[in-house]
This record gives sequence, structure tokens and C-alpha cells, in this order.
Amino acid sequence: MSDDPKPPDSDRVARRLRSAGLTGAAVLVLVALGWLALRLVALLSAVVIPLAVALLLAALLHPLVVRLHRAGLPQWSAVALVVVGALALLGGLLTFAVNSLLRELPALQDAIESSVAGVRDWLVNGPLQLSRRQLEQGVDDLTDWLRGNAESLASGAGTTASAAGRFLAGSVLALFVLIFLLHDGHRIWSGLVRRVPRDLGARVDASGRHAFARLSGYTRATVAVALLDAVGIGIGLLLVGVPFALPLTSLVFLGGFIPFVGAFVSGAAAVLIALFTNGPVAALIIAAVVIVV
Repeated sequence: MSDDPKPPDSDRVARRLRSAGLTGAAVLVLVALGWLALRLVALLSAVVIPLAVALLLAALLHPLVVRLHRAGLPQWSAVALVVVGALALLGGLLTFAVNSLLRELPALQDAIESSVAGVRDWLVNGPLQLSRRQLEQGVDDLTDWLRGNAESLASGAGTTASAAGRFLAGSVLALFVLIFLLHDGHRIWSGLVRRVPRDLGARVDASGRHAFARLSGYTRATVAVALLDAVGIGIGLLLVGVPFALPLTSLVFLGGFIPFVGAFVSGAAAVLIALFTNGPVAALIIAAVVIVV
């Protein structure tokens, strides 16, 4: 004779339901807090983004300040030397890249016009066999569209100018915050830790210093990756014989510091210039180099 199955333990079921309910509520609270945090960051982006940039730069440059200070330089002198050196390096790379591109701009325009003429000839005499009237109609349609959307384009230009002003203001704010973090960052952190309850102060201090060390390592790794990308793509440009190899290499290096889109945009620029100046085969080779690197 088989034993009857035992009835379920009502207390155990109740505890599991209560635990599941609490877990679900905690997840909902975390999602809501995350959404509120993102909204707050979006509203305060003019302040939050410069502060984040200053913190990243401080994590990158702080070891240099420490080494110079240990070598005998006063703290302010070490900070000034590192900040001025970083600005000079950044300004030098940008100036070199922009001036080189502007100097060779007529040649690039000729190459683009030649490429456009080649594409037009291929559309007419190639497998598509388009008539010149169809091409002219397409150009006229594009011209009409540009005229019809001139107001929107002008509004976009105004938005771009406003964004440039915000970028300049954010850059100045980030520079001032960077200087104070490099000079008084340890004092600022110590002051924040003193506001924490004593039983948590030591752990908060250790966790913060550990996080800053990890952040410093991340920034150094970013520099190394950007340098490797620039060297690899620059060698590819030189071997293929693409003009503007050195300024494009500088842009690729600088683009490596812009999250998500920087490397893509700089790599796409290298591929497009290779396409206009050296043809589709060279563009495919540079695209392969960009993907591999």
C-alpha cells in the first residue's frame, strides 16, 4: 500500500512567495533609480560630462604629477607642467592634422571630383546603363530638396554653433576641475571620507582608492590601445600609398579617446579618403586594416 503524498508546507510556500515579491520589488526599485539617475545625468549633462572627463584625465595624469613631485618639483609646478604638456600635445596633434588636411584640400577636392566623374561614367556606361538625363534629373531633385530644406539646414547650423559654445564652456570647466583634482584631489577625498560614519570610513577610503587605481589603469590602457590603432592604421595607409597618412594617423589616435564613435568615425574617414584618392581596392584594404586593428 503506497503512502499518501504529504501536503505542501504552507509556511515554506509563503516564505518563497514573500521572497519572490521582495526580489521583484527590489528589481523595480533599482530600475526606477537607474532611470532617475539617467534622467538626472541628461538634465545636468553640462556639468556631469565635464566632471567625468576631468576625473578620467586626473586618473591618467596623476601618476606623472606624483613622479615629478617626488623628483623635487613643488606640487603646483608639477601640476602646471603636466597640464600644459598635455594641452600642448593635444593642440599640436590637432593643429598638425587640421593644417595638413587644409594644405592638401585642393588635391583632395580634385580626387573627389575625379571619383565622382568615374562613378557617373560607370552609371552611364556600366551595367546599369543609366541615361545622362536620368542623372541630371537626380541632381536636380537633390538640388530641389536642398533648397526646400534650407531652413532646416540653417537651423541645424545654429544648433551646431550652440553645441560648439557648450563644448567650449564644458572644456573650460573640465580644465579647472582637472587642475584642482591634480593638486588637491587627496585633500578633497579625505574631506569626503571624514563625512562618512567612522565605522565605514576605513572601508570607503580603501574602496575609493582602489577604484581610482583601477580607473588610472583603464585610462593608461585606453592610451595604449589608441596608440596601437593609430600605428597600425598609419602603417596601412603608408603601405597602400594613401595621401594624408600622418594627419589621418593623428586623427585616429585622438579618436581612440572618444567612446563608442571616435574610432569608428576616424576609421571611416581613412577609408573614405582611400576610396577617393586610391580607388575601391585601396579602400577595402584600409577597411580590413581598421577592422583587424
